Amino acid sequence: WHPLPQEEVVRLRTDLGLSDNQFIVVGAGQVQKRKGIDDFIRLAEELPQITFIWAGGFSFGGMTDGYEHYKKIMENPPKNLIFPGIVSPERMRELYALADLFLLPSYNELFPMTILEAASCEAPIM
Repeated sequence: WHPLPQEEVVRLRTDLGLSDNQFIVVGAGQVQKRKGIDDFIRLAEELPQITFIWAGGFSFGGMTDGYEHYKKIMENPPKNLIFPGIVSPERMRELYALADLFLLPSYNELFPMTILEAASCEAPIM
């Protein structure tokens, strides 16, 4: 894990249809309540001028607590919220590079790898 060159970040923003000055908040993890996904979604709803991206999916499929609820939201998210699903490590590195802020709203983590990955990519972390 390491930062991407600035020209690569510009290309990624262009590919997503985002301007250079568009603020981007990235989150990652399984889509489930304990990961703080409800807070992430609420922030997106309350801050429509900011783009939010949550990378992750349903690791336990339909057995995931709240599966139907979250599936509905993922199928019809707020306009400023992107759910790319489960992504490759290469794509995750790109998302960290895009992040003006990496947000980990989790309620329960032992040792979150996403924090180490985001820090290695020089993403600001909250």
